[in-house]
Amino acid sequence: MAIETEVKIRLDEKGLAGIIKKLGKPEFFPQQNIFYQFPKGFLRIRGENGKTYITLKGKNNSKEYNEREEIEFRVQTQSLSELRHLFGSLGMIEKLHYEKQRANFRLNDCIVSIDLLPDGKTYIEIEGNREKITKNLRALDLIRYPRENRSYFEMLGGKIDASSR
Repeated sequence: MAIETEVKIRLDEKGLAGIIKKLGKPEFFPQQNIFYQFPKGFLRIRGENGKTYITLKGKNNSKEYNEREEIEFRVQTQSLSELRHLFGSLGMIEKLHYEKQRANFRLNDCIVSIDLLPDGKTYIEIEGNREKITKNLRALDLIRYPRENRSYFEMLGGKIDASSR
């Protein structure tokens, strides 16, 4: 099973302007996210650009980098409502549903995403291996910024019980 490694940082207007200057103008697209909680993590349905993904994410195992087990696969349906109905029929309870705007870039073998959340906050995520993430943090002048260790699920009101930490 794969381990996802990333760093997430909240950006203010000045920080976002600096990132855009270095990476170029972002092309945002909408991304739907629906979450279901499990004892040791959560399941996410994600819809973007006509594609649908199901992702199981485990608990975060690091303070410096967000590292968690991740199993993700694409499903053929483009209908999030069909998946919501299926999961509800199986007794799963939806815990959170939101839409964000996302723009992706590639930099030094990492995926760099800028996320505009529904609460008005902006974050940058850099996903890759630790060495390349650190290289990109330096290249983007983000090495001293505080890192956010919570998932968007937690940040937007989803509650993870103490046994899953």
